[in-house]
Amino acid sequence: MEISQKKMIAGIGIYEVLLVTFVFIFEPYGRRMSSSEWTNFWTWFFVVPIAAILIFYLFIWGSGKNIKLIKIKNKNKKFKFDLKRTMVDFYNGKLSLALSFWAFGFLGSVIMGAIGVIIFQSIVIGRLIAIPWQLYALIGIWSSADNYKGLKVFPILAKIFIVIWIINNVGKLIYSIS
Repeated sequence: MEISQKKMIAGIGIYEVLLVTFVFIFEPYGRRMSSSEWTNFWTWFFVVPIAAILIFYLFIWGSGKNIKLIKIKNKNKKFKFDLKRTMVDFYNGKLSLALSFWAFGFLGSVIMGAIGVIIFQSIVIGRLIAIPWQLYALIGIWSSADNYKGLKVFPILAKIFIVIWIINNVGKLIYSIS
């Protein structure tokens, strides 16, 4: 059985989501995590996927196949990134579901929350700043999920996870305020 790069990345993505869901949403530790437990969490978060990727590419290399990490199509056009157009396309669901979910949903929420925490030195304000972004991400991911043409399980999971993220963030915000 041959495992493609997309399947490998999807498997690692599923692993990361399950790990984060277990630790943060179901909170077996909650606020009582010690520094050694956080070290264990970050070890499982980074080391296992990196090891899996290295093993995957070692098997490919050992089999004598060529490894193409990135496919670049060059049509002699200058690349021009238009932030406004990208944000509008995301909002209208014209971007892929994977890009919408991981870049705008997951990574965007992390960045917005981190910006709030770094600037204001408060997790409460970090969560407060992340909520409007998560609502924007909810709309874009929902639209992308509605336009998705692949397996029906992915749009359903994307919608479920973005709603869980918002409920989790609002719940933790309310809990930390009271």
